[in-house]
Amino acid sequence: MLEMLVPPVRFMDLNEAKRHLRIEHGDADREIMRLLPAAIAEFDGPEGRLLGRCLAPQTWRWTPEEHERSGSVLWLPLRPVIEVQPVLDQAGEEIAVEAYTVLGINVSRGARLDFKSGSFPEGGSVVFRAGYPTGFIPEPLRFAVLLMLGQLMSKGGEDVNASLVEDPTIERLIHRFKVPIV
Repeated sequence: MLEMLVPPVRFMDLNEAKRHLRIEHGDADREIMRLLPAAIAEFDGPEGRLLGRCLAPQTWRWTPEEHERSGSVLWLPLRPVIEVQPVLDQAGEEIAVEAYTVLGINVSRGARLDFKSGSFPEGGSVVFRAGYPTGFIPEPLRFAVLLMLGQLMSKGGEDVNASLVEDPTIERLIHRFKVPIV
């Protein structure tokens, strides 16, 4: 089970969106601010269908299911990982940091916990921060969000999920950042 503890920080503001959309007046401000989170959600976090990674820093608690914690290596489900906080056992007690090693912080392939003996405890959980550090979201991903916002704005607020088209420019921008589905 994956639970968001701290939502992502806002990384794009109204002025940046308006510059991209070439809107100078304030008539569309409310609509832009309504649709911007939807554009970001297409890419961000575990529900981001187009990317499969976190964009802005956010904190998660993950309690892996049995099939996710077999063996001595546990791959964290979101990337890039900024930091791993103490791993907890089923009772909520910290597991001694000497019992595992954290590898892959800030690496695009994702972070993992290597347990020196045994495996991740049944019912245990790990709290971690994922996303790009504030101010360091790759430009291709920022532009992809802005292009998605443009699509949403062009639909005029109708049922956008049913009417969005695949955009080859967005695909080219995000291709190298996509997390492979296993």
